[in-house]
Amino acid sequence: MKKSVGFIPLRKGSKGIPGKNKKDLAGKPLYQWVLDEAIQSNLDEVFVFTDDEGIFNDVSQNYASTKVKALPRSQKSASDTASTEFAMIEFAKQIEYDFDIICLLQATSPLTTTKDINAALVKMENVEIDSLVSVVRTHRFIWNEDGTPQNYDIYNRPRRQDFNGLLIENGAIYCTTQSTLKSFSNRLGGNIELLEMKEESLMEIDSITDWKIIEQLLLIKNSNVKL
Repeated sequence: MKKSVGFIPLRKGSKGIPGKNKKDLAGKPLYQWVLDEAIQSNLDEVFVFTDDEGIFNDVSQNYASTKVKALPRSQKSASDTASTEFAMIEFAKQIEYDFDIICLLQATSPLTTTKDINAALVKMENVEIDSLVSVVRTHRFIWNEDGTPQNYDIYNRPRRQDFNGLLIENGAIYCTTQSTLKSFSNRLGGNIELLEMKEESLMEIDSITDWKIIEQLLLIKNSNVKL
């Protein structure tokens, strides 16, 4: 069985929504939504990688008896200009690449579920898969800036039920093997598999408007009302 680790990178600084990772979202801090789902998943270990002392201490204290660990993130990897890949490499070196599969889970996608994470791990068990990205199927019609349609014929506009749609990254889950991360220094590389998630998971929290919409979705979800 391959060893899998969850990687949740959190930055203290946030210009769009100050302190968003610790901000209460439908009853608990933003970062805790994906963390709680990761804990219940089949991931062997889950790491919260952060430069925020408050989050670091909270995770260390509140999740001490679980498979969760908090690790310190350098100021360099937590800067506005550092890429997520830079943080992934820094983290991987800290734990000496002690994993077969690493799953990047984004706190800004709080609609991610344990089921989604487990589905990703099942796909990654395939020896022919090097990495995986979560996507959402959308039936929107896309246009180019020059006024030409990108994905449909305007003279034969398809009905929704006859239109297969497009697959769009939702920013929720990225998995890759140890060897692929080492080879490409990137979250994706080699033979890439897709994991299709529910349409509402397309939303990521990048603004206050996103926050309000996702909060309502979470409240509905927690009330057991079908979306």
